[in-house]
Amino acid sequence: MTQLSGVVQAAPDQANGFDSDTVVSATVAAQFFQQGYQFCLRYLSLGPTQYGGDLSVGEAQNILAAGLALMPVQHVPGGSWSPNGALGSEYGQHAAANASSVGFPAGVNVWLDLEAVSPSAAAQDVIDYCNNWYHEVSSAGYVPGLYVGASCCLNGQELYD
Repeated sequence: MTQLSGVVQAAPDQANGFDSDTVVSATVAAQFFQQGYQFCLRYLSLGPTQYGGDLSVGEAQNILAAGLALMPVQHVPGGSWSPNGALGSEYGQHAAANASSVGFPAGVNVWLDLEAVSPSAAAQDVIDYCNNWYHEVSSAGYVPGLYVGASCCLNGQELYD
């Protein structure tokens, strides 16, 4: 299995970064680096394998070669969706497996994108989803992170807890 080159380390304070839902070419990665960006987040599939348009080994190597740090974030399901504990376990397993397949070593942050949750979803179901996702990613040796977008269905205290 390929392991990406680089060093797992904490990001400096106030580092500038971006996320991209489309493939970042070597040229574009170099342009971002030249403009002062220090890191990139790219997407992992919700499914058991990476799909076209998701982060690949080659793209990851190009981003790192341009001088940018790289972290994976898992896609959110399209449209308004309803999380639950079982789905959190499933997607967490896929996030960890896909991060590994791209070559991320243990200790890297893998991010859960939490947004566009159905307004009818129960807060406890969202919490169960997040906790189960966290457990799966952490058990694989990665550092889970929460990337919160619009309509996550949780208030500030629930997110903190």
